[in-house]
Parts: sequence; structure tokens; C-alpha cells
Amino acid sequence: MKLPMKPQFVLCFAAALAAAQSNGIVNSGPVLGHVFDKASHSLRPIRGIPGAATLGDPLDFGFPLEDAVISSEQGFALGTTNKRSNPKLIRWTNGVSASDLPVVGTVGALYLSPLGTAAAVSTDGWIGFITAIASDTPRVDGFALDIAPVAAAVSDDGAYLLAAFADGSAMLLGRDGTRTSLHSPVVIKRVAFRPGSTDALAASDSQVFLIQQTASSAVFLTIASSLDGISDPRGLGFLPDGNRAVIADASGTILTIDLRNGQRSSIACGCQPVQLERMALPGVFRLTETLYEPQILFDGLAGRSFFVPAAPVRTAGERRPRD
Repeated sequence: MKLPMKPQFVLCFAAALAAAQSNGIVNSGPVLGHVFDKASHSLRPIRGIPGAATLGDPLDFGFPLEDAVISSEQGFALGTTNKRSNPKLIRWTNGVSASDLPVVGTVGALYLSPLGTAAAVSTDGWIGFITAIASDTPRVDGFALDIAPVAAAVSDDGAYLLAAFADGSAMLLGRDGTRTSLHSPVVIKRVAFRPGSTDALAASDSQVFLIQQTASSAVFLTIASSLDGISDPRGLGFLPDGNRAVIADASGTILTIDLRNGQRSSIACGCQPVQLERMALPGVFRLTETLYEPQILFDGLAGRSFFVPAAPVRTAGERRPRD
């Protein structure tokens, strides 16, 4: 007897397929997103749907990548072949293409906005804002900055970079060159903008704040602390509606908070999260990083975690990266 498919499974599959098709990367079913593989110096697709996904083979771009940040939703990545080279904008929506983006100095870090509509680059003495990414002529604007941030986030309109520095200070940097110091009550370790907004999340060692009115007079509101099981936040983000914040803690607690009413829920992922990386399927985040162990992902809309099996047998030339 043929059993009917569960409605949740059908909806999840349809959403994953639609997301993959919109990125023009379907060639053997839906794609949850792409991830950077340090060992193969390339990107790999995660093929399938939540609970039934596998890691695909490395993509051949014709050059090795030393580092990369990926917008799986928008179908592009920013990567470097070495720290002294200009970052490359790599697209795969209508065939693979790569173009260099001009920067000043040696690349230190790359950042993507929540929806992948803007990006930023930090070098040794310079900050660059990357906008019009979807166009044929992306724009890069920048200015000198003596101290590189230890953590930063860029807004979706590409107008602001929220930066935290090693001395405990935080600052809002405008693409127009403006600099606004933020009076944080604690030392900030991680930051993330709200999608389509200048509101942001900021985390210390054991607290998470919502920063409202970031672009004018910033107000820090505590939304999570050790009472919520937060001991070392490693990833911050939002679900697609922009109203629910997600916090991935090193303890394995994944906390979701509705910022409208304070309602919260949490799960234990059975892992040690190091990030909260958006995938192509809305509401799905990757928590772990090493590909040669099972990867743990969080489905924020379903409120559950799932795993993707470790990378298949390594090909010649690939080596397992050191942790």
C-alpha cells in the first residue's frame, strides 16, 4: 500500500525546490544552499531537503578559494584566492562567472548583509561597502579605517557597517564616511543586522541585546542572558519575518525569541555551534562548519535541527583541514 506524504514534508520539499530553482542551480533536485570547503578550496552544494540532504562535489571555478562568504539565497559568493588579491564576486545563477572587486590593502574579512543584497570588506586600514551586487556593475565605496573590527555586520541597503573593536568599543560606520560611537553596556563580540532594517543584534559573552534606532540614538535592550541558557553566543540572526531573533549558543542551545511579545522557544541541537549561516531555504541555518564530520543545521520555521552526512570520500589533492 502506498502511504500518503505528510503535508509538512510536501510543503518543505516545495519550498526547497522553489528556492533552488530561483537560483538557477537545480540539476539533480533541490539545493539547500552552498558552503565553503577549505580542503578543496571551493564551494560545495548541499543537495536535498531538511532531513534528507547530502553534500555535493566541489564546484570548479577554475581557481582556488582561500576564503569565502556565501549568499545562498541570492546565488553568489565573495571569495579571495589569497589575502593580497582583490575579492572575487562569483555568480552561478546563469552559468558561472567571476569578477574582481577593487579594494585597498590586504583583505582581512568579508561580510554579507542579512538578505545578501549588500556586502562589505575589511582590510588592513580600509573599509569597503559593496552595493548593486545583482547588477552588471557592482559598486564599491570605501574609506580609511586604522583599526580593523573583530566583528562586523553590514545592512541590507549597504549604507551602514556595525563594527565591534578589540578594545570593547562599538561604532556605526556609514558608507558616506560618517562614524557614530555606540555606548554599549558591555564588550560586544558579535553583531547582526535585522533584515531590511538598521536595528541589530549584539552579543557579549553571556548576553544578547537588540539595538534599536542604530542609525540615530541607539538603545540597547537585553533580550537574552544566562537565564535563557546563553553562555557563549556564536551566531545571531533572524527568521524570514524579521520579527523572530535566533541565537546559537556554544552550549548547543538554539534560542528563538519573538521580539514583538518576548515569547521564546529553544532546542538542544546536540552539537557545538560556531555560526548561524543562512541557507537558500528560508529559515534554515548551518550551525557547524567542518565538512568532514556530520553538519548540523537548524530549521527555524519547524523548530528542529537536522544533520547532513559528512563529506564523501576525498578526492586526490583534498586534505582534511586542521581544526
